[in-house]
Amino acid sequence: MIISSMISSTLKLLAASLVLWAPVFTPADVGHISKDTTSLTVSNRALEIACEYTKWDCVGTPAPHVDYSYYVGIMGWLGAYSYTSDPDGVWLNPYFLGELVDPESVDTLAFAILIHETVHYLDYHLNGPFPSACATESLAWSVTLTWLDRSGNSNVASEFRNWRDWYGCNAPNEEDAASVIQ
Repeated sequence: MIISSMISSTLKLLAASLVLWAPVFTPADVGHISKDTTSLTVSNRALEIACEYTKWDCVGTPAPHVDYSYYVGIMGWLGAYSYTSDPDGVWLNPYFLGELVDPESVDTLAFAILIHETVHYLDYHLNGPFPSACATESLAWSVTLTWLDRSGNSNVASEFRNWRDWYGCNAPNEEDAASVIQ
């Protein structure tokens, strides 16, 4: 219940800010904790899942490096990707520090957020700047929710199913990437 409450509060703050992908994002300037504390094996696995579920040709694309930033935590976010501040890495909330070190015992929520941010990373590296926040979030949430469901974590996925409300992505003609994921 505590995690559910934390997720709900965090995502509501995230929806209110919507600057995950904005050029003004500067997590490194506001409390960078550490680089490369996440196992490369774990980061590579997130990349593999993102490539598999999107069906993108990711040959030659390295896994993003993972940083932990107080800025991400202060903003109430679980993770972030910024193609202007650090196009080769993703940022996670310091809450997850140490949860992705051992490939044999990763935290489900932390890994789901890493997958989500890795989709944004790949979307930028393979397709260029995002056409809209809703388009890139639709794709990232589709991959994340599909992975959570397939890995037997539907209870965690249920906390994120109303992501469209948080981002204001409920327009009837808004591009939906869910059809890409199979």
